[in-house]
Amino acid sequence: MKRHSYASLMAATLLGAGLMTVTLRAQDGTTDCEDRITSGGWIVTDFGTANFGASGGLHKGEFWGSLNFVDRESGLHVRAQDVVDYCRCPGRDECRRITYSPGFIDGTEVPFVYVEVCDTREPAVGDTFGICIPASQAFPAGYCQEGVLAGDDKPSGGNIQLHKQTGDCAEAIPVCTGAPLGCECFEQCD
Repeated sequence: MKRHSYASLMAATLLGAGLMTVTLRAQDGTTDCEDRITSGGWIVTDFGTANFGASGGLHKGEFWGSLNFVDRESGLHVRAQDVVDYCRCPGRDECRRITYSPGFIDGTEVPFVYVEVCDTREPAVGDTFGICIPASQAFPAGYCQEGVLAGDDKPSGGNIQLHKQTGDCAEAIPVCTGAPLGCECFEQCD
């Protein structure tokens, strides 16, 4: 009997219900679209400060990326290695949403972790970073934080880098449709 992880079953359910989108490509990764972000820095959260390193996108025809996020005051540590969706925000070509599945919070698996980022170019005084972990059986509290990396009255900083797009990305990168359930803090792609 084939075993399925909780995350893969949840992804199949969300896809079937139309609550999650995926980018369809040839199985051999033949799309020539290259569109990816890399980022690192810190934001002010409701609890104090958090450090992050996040990357994601389409690279060499495949989803690519990883996430490392630490909320310093609460001790929450989020890691993810598998990108399962990547979309651009409607009317905001400088913003992207990355969906990781599964994610791990202090070693406990959660079905999804979402990251929204905006690169407002250099200097990075208006770049934004947001992270959302919807409430789930494994993590009932949920978690959603978003912040500007600089240019406001909060001591935060870092950089979001949306790398130069190459190839035909018009169909390879769908437009995001609304914030994921439980991600009310997201303001960039709604």
